[in-house]
Amino acid sequence: MKAVLFTGGETPSVQSVDQPPFATDRVLLRVVRAGICGTDLSILSGKHPRARAPLVLGHEIAAYVDQIGAVAAGERPELRVGDLVTVEPIISCGTCGACRRGLPHVCRNLRLYGIDLPGGMAEFMSVTANRIVPAPRGMSPDMVVLAEPLAVAVHTVRLSGIRYGDSVCVIGGGPIGLLTALVAQAATPVPILVSEPVPSRREVAQALGLDVIDPTNQPLDAFINERTGGEGVDLCFETAGSQPAINAATRVLRSRGTLVQVSMPKEPRYVNLVDITFKELVVKGVRVYEPFDFEHALDFLARKPELFQPLLSRPYRLDEAVDAFSAARAGDQGLRIVFHTGA
Repeated sequence: MKAVLFTGGETPSVQSVDQPPFATDRVLLRVVRAGICGTDLSILSGKHPRARAPLVLGHEIAAYVDQIGAVAAGERPELRVGDLVTVEPIISCGTCGACRRGLPHVCRNLRLYGIDLPGGMAEFMSVTANRIVPAPRGMSPDMVVLAEPLAVAVHTVRLSGIRYGDSVCVIGGGPIGLLTALVAQAATPVPILVSEPVPSRREVAQALGLDVIDPTNQPLDAFINERTGGEGVDLCFETAGSQPAINAATRVLRSRGTLVQVSMPKEPRYVNLVDITFKELVVKGVRVYEPFDFEHALDFLARKPELFQPLLSRPYRLDEAVDAFSAARAGDQGLRIVFHTGA
């Protein structure tokens, strides 16, 4: 089969590799869509601590069930060949303290398909039955491939403690930032403000009905002070990961506001403890998602596909991987770059 591999360099390699062997405890998927995540870019840049070449990339997946092993069928009797599904790619150990406390998404030994095991940027993928999440009937693969990043946003907003009427700022208008803004917008009637310096990303944010500011024209904290009479916002989601973004995140919040740290910088960042202490800020970290975040994400996508359509790139074939990853690195589309591997 054809697959997109990390082979140790910064450029992805499209190769012909063996199709995953069929096993009784596995489900074989025929992949039709695969998205590029920032994690995939960090793998190619050599900054991911666990990924080892050669590796089939990809953990944002829409696929059809191709074969179901006998053991897997016993575990998930509702699955049928031909079902449209996505994959919840995290693999937990089940024995560490976090897992025993019912928090497998922050497992001490957490692994993921596409990072620690072969991923979905290929024509076929083999997964355990418990990682499969069926899509609602009639849903398009174009929407299903967004379930994994949207689950991140659902998890993020759910843990934020957002309340009806809260004012919200999202720093960073990349895909995760925009998805977070859309989920937050569904939870409060107050317009969501997105801070993003890249013009094309601001255009996408505006097309999604979000308020947008260019922080290179006016400092974000000054803009929010004007808007709120110097009080600040209730909630700030930091999704960019740059030092200027993290600096701004604590400044824009009101007293006892909440900073939700969504981005995962690859190196330590300075955080202003004076702001946190003087304003008694709450700081929350979030990591990936829990199973019902996936379910809510799929439901949201099924009900509002027109809302998410602007986030999708033009389709790329697997053999266009170099161009697709170049577009993702440039970040000038403000979209989710997606491979089409089948109908």
